Amino acid sequence: MSAPRYVLLDSRGIRWRVAPEYRPLFESGPFADLGRLLGSARVLKDLRVKRMMEVSAGGRAFLVKLYRGQGAWRRFKEAIFGSRAMRELKQLERTARRRVPVMPLAAAGERGSESYVVVEKAGDRVGLDRLLAEVTGARRRALIEEYGRWARRVHEAGVAQYDFNPTNVLARASGAPDLRLIDFERVSLRRSMPERSRLRALAKIDRMIRASRADRLRFLKAYLGISDVAARACLVVRYAEEQRKRDARRRRAACVGENRNYGRFEAGKAWGFYLKAREGRDGLLSPDVAELVEGLNRFRAVRVERALKAWKEANGAPGGDLPLAVILERGRRDGVLVYDRSVP
Repeated sequence: MSAPRYVLLDSRGIRWRVAPEYRPLFESGPFADLGRLLGSARVLKDLRVKRMMEVSAGGRAFLVKLYRGQGAWRRFKEAIFGSRAMRELKQLERTARRRVPVMPLAAAGERGSESYVVVEKAGDRVGLDRLLAEVTGARRRALIEEYGRWARRVHEAGVAQYDFNPTNVLARASGAPDLRLIDFERVSLRRSMPERSRLRALAKIDRMIRASRADRLRFLKAYLGISDVAARACLVVRYAEEQRKRDARRRRAACVGENRNYGRFEAGKAWGFYLKAREGRDGLLSPDVAELVEGLNRFRAVRVERALKAWKEANGAPGGDLPLAVILERGRRDGVLVYDRSVP
């Protein structure tokens, strides 16, 4: 696969690098007035440093990632090394030049302290994690083997992605999967990847694939390309367990703060934390949080001693009936864990 080509374009103060086939949309089409276009966007993710939105332009659907300028130090770094959007585009181009299949960007742009990444949603492609959850039988086995061979190809090219797992891979929903790497925000390129680094990357994949032991072994055989994988499989299992413990510690720390997954609320004497709703995951929106304090009609409440400890423990070991929020009263340690009423 050859590296995608981009042309320079200035439009209303935004310096764009645009794939030629999308140029009309940015010169005189909907993206020429980005502010107006984003005013009608559907927000998928809204974090402190970036926002992910979906827009419709020219009868096609696009994802727009907005990187926000954050503080003097980040602005200083971007003045020297370039914006986050342009760095992401550069890493995509470098990855493609190493013959790793990628999902090209439509454009990347920057204006002041903000920068943008635009990618068209491919109607015939879905996240590999979703496809693995849907397919069964011989097709599932073939897909897992293809994923194993593809993952080896990525690593042999020296491409190291921080979250190298099925959520960052697109596949065709039918026919040949034609796997493509996405999300180059935290990609590093090396001359080669040591085996230890590879196995730790496989451990991250291992915790993301909800598969049987036989499927996991099938993936490892396809990745390693050998029949005897017992020793390496043991290492992957050990690294995966270490990764799960790190994940649990991070969730226990994150669930009592304001971040991409959790939020804090206060109302009179009541206060607490809640799990934010995200695409593909249950959670609460801001109106739900107000309803939590006013009354629990839509939810199931369980009173517990040492409520914050119970909230941390539940989020550190997710699975089953995960609470949506914890509510406390100032000056008290006991409180209420809130669950979805639809879950028994």
